[in-house]
Amino acid sequence: SKKSRTEFVPTEVLSTPPVEVIESPDPRKVEHRVEREALKSVLQEPALAMDWYASVEDLAYTFLPYRQIHQSVVGLASEISVVEIEPAVWVENVLSRIENPQLKTLASSLVVEPINASPGENLEKFVTSVIARLQEFDASRRIADIKGQLLREVEGSDVHQALFGQLLALEATRRTLAEHARGHDT
Repeated sequence: SKKSRTEFVPTEVLSTPPVEVIESPDPRKVEHRVEREALKSVLQEPALAMDWYASVEDLAYTFLPYRQIHQSVVGLASEISVVEIEPAVWVENVLSRIENPQLKTLASSLVVEPINASPGENLEKFVTSVIARLQEFDASRRIADIKGQLLREVEGSDVHQALFGQLLALEATRRTLAEHARGHDT
């Protein structure tokens, strides 16, 4: 007699989510280099970086895998004091929040890649300046967005005036960030 054939599919195959392939950053883009350096700084030197890094928003990261690592960093920082945690424990906890193996590998590479401070340069000053540069780029993109919105609004309208006020505030913030970051191109 013939036995009926049934397909055998191991449960691991059924439960394994598809592996998301992550892209590589563009080394020619200064934004990607600054984003990488800011992440290296907060991963390797959280106590020096966090005062500045706490105000970095998700959209400051234009390279999506960096943004995802940033979200893990911010999520953990909202739960613990980075000043009191051992750096190795900090890194271990950040990495434990990242599920994608490729993303975890990328984050791990940022932990061991040296921070690009010059020999003899004050590390805290370098770390805060690179984070200021990241925020300056973000402010510049937001300024461009607001200028575009202003062009579509009737001059003198409430919306136009509100946008103009936001523009002035962002311009002042961007100038302050640029002054802090000056001299620390990555």
